[in-house]
Amino acid sequence: MKKITIAGAGPSGLCAAISLARAGLQVQVQEKEKNAGTRWVGSFQCLENTSCDEDFLEMLERIGIKKDFYCKPLYGVEVIDGKGASHPFSSARPLWYLIRRGNEKGMLDYSLKKQAIKTGVKLKFGTQAKDANILATGPSFAEGIAREMVFETNAKDQFLLLLDNTIAPKGYAYLLIADKTATLCVAIMKDFSGINKYFELARSKLAQISPFNVKNPKYKTNFVSFHIPSSAKRDSSLYVGEAAGFQDFVFGFGLRDAFLSGYLAAKSIIDGSDYDSLWKKEFASRLELGILNRALYEFGGDSAFANLISQAEKEKDFGKFLHSLSKPTLAKGFLTPFAKHLLGRNNSCNHAANCAWRPKKR
Repeated sequence: MKKITIAGAGPSGLCAAISLARAGLQVQVQEKEKNAGTRWVGSFQCLENTSCDEDFLEMLERIGIKKDFYCKPLYGVEVIDGKGASHPFSSARPLWYLIRRGNEKGMLDYSLKKQAIKTGVKLKFGTQAKDANILATGPSFAEGIAREMVFETNAKDQFLLLLDNTIAPKGYAYLLIADKTATLCVAIMKDFSGINKYFELARSKLAQISPFNVKNPKYKTNFVSFHIPSSAKRDSSLYVGEAAGFQDFVFGFGLRDAFLSGYLAAKSIIDGSDYDSLWKKEFASRLELGILNRALYEFGGDSAFANLISQAEKEKDFGKFLHSLSKPTLAKGFLTPFAKHLLGRNNSCNHAANCAWRPKKR
């Protein structure tokens, strides 16, 4: 029986492990931290559900992952622009599925760990894998950072998204409250040394918009990196999830592609198919469109954002509008090379996987 080693016990690594174990292979996952999910403190995150025709939960079922974790559909969001104006949006289909990250019962990482163990995967914590078949070790360096506060509150359920460059430079801030639990986060793409200052600005602004009480706060700062690899293979290793750079370049949604890349890496090992061909067919075009949308977000200015809001309000169904941003067109294909030129350059870089394109240093 073939033995497979996976480095990293995040969603991409564990998804690959579950698929491989179900196919009858011996699988060992080595994680340098003491447990799965230690990167998070019970944070709310969103499973993005508008970029594809396939619903996220349908995708999980297709790749064999059980939804036995906290998962709440979100049908609306209130967007606050740089002038403080509020723009409420809603959708007939869930825009996102709200989950929690961490190693407590009901959280995504806890659930995936239990599913992996049940399928026969061997987990080894506190060790660093060498020469692993699959690399699921997370981002290689910081191109964006986020600081978050997780807390208990009596405030009403809500989702506020703040888009203001003076508070979140080239990024965003949000307040998510559900079932008496909340996450307040600011994510930035420049001036990293000011993250604590921007966090306090975001907290103050969001509290002005919708007051909330805070009980038992926990804080965490994380980082992400974005790129599109020319190949997600190096030597005999396959790179998945954030280790490969699979992140939406606009708002950092990466869980869909984390699950998919883990599943596709396992599939390539099981049936001998080419991993690069699989992931490129599944979601490379979405990654490319993320470059164009990021360029529009960064360089379009307030007028471009006002125009985007106006278009969204005309569509009425926000889910359909967001879905249209993820659909390739001839015009988008023509503009994407210019977006790449604005945002980055083709040269050597610090990414783990082989890189076709990288952002400029921030």
